[in-house]
Parts: sequence; C-alpha cells; structure tokens
Amino acid sequence: MEAEADPLISHLGLKGVTLPPAAPCMFHSGIYKGVQVTVATNGKSTAHKVDNVGTCAATITTLLSVQLFKPDVIINAGTAGGFKSKGGNIGDVYLCSNSKFHDRRIPIPGFTEYGIGNYSSQNIDVLAQVKALLVKLCHCS
Repeated sequence: MEAEADPLISHLGLKGVTLPPAAPCMFHSGIYKGVQVTVATNGKSTAHKVDNVGTCAATITTLLSVQLFKPDVIINAGTAGGFKSKGGNIGDVYLCSNSKFHDRRIPIPGFTEYGIGNYSSQNIDVLAQVKALLVKLCHCS
C-alpha cells in the first residue's frame, strides 16, 4: 500500500517513474548505496479510490516490474497477519520454496492442478542457512 511504501521511498530518496497511462501501478526508482532499487505499489482503484490489493493487483505490478526493470531480486512486502494461528506475525520475513494458489479452485476436470499450481522458487538453501537473516521458511499460498 502506498502509505506503507512512502517512508521507504523517502528514506531511499527514490523518484517516481513515468509509466503508460493504462498502468495501474506506481514505481519509484533510484540508486541506494550503489544498488539500483525500485519500489512498486499497486496504485489506486479508479472506481473506489482505495489502494489496489490482493493477488491480481500484485501479479500485474510484478509482471510490469520484471518487464521494465529486469530485477535480480524481487521482495514482496506483504502481510501474513492472517496466519497468526500458524506462528506468523507482522514483521516476520519468509523465504518461500514454492507457491500455490489455495483459493483458486477450478472445478473442471484437468484444471484442478493448473488452478492451484505448484511453482518452485529459486533455490533458497544458502539463504536459509544465514542465521543473521532471521527468516522463516515456508510454502507461499
């Protein structure tokens, strides 16, 4: 959400990037300590005037991020507060080995596996061993 990203954008001294008018998301980019950093937000709903949230908005923003900036690393700063009963807390950092869509059920023969998916991430074994990262390992849903 924009309000959550604004302090980071300000701290890093990032500047807005002009996008085609149809792009719903917003990007701020710049160099921080010699590294190109881009922060993307999903933009606002034109109909409801609130931040675009959820998997659809995140997918569009991520696709445009990859096409425009060709990043080496993508960090999804989202919430896992809904998983408190499983030990998740706001502020926790997760390394995900794979991703599935548990809420995308397609009750058509042959489409079940496609709808849920099972997409592997980059190999996270080396990062998972770095104790200073203070991360939790997970499967992303």
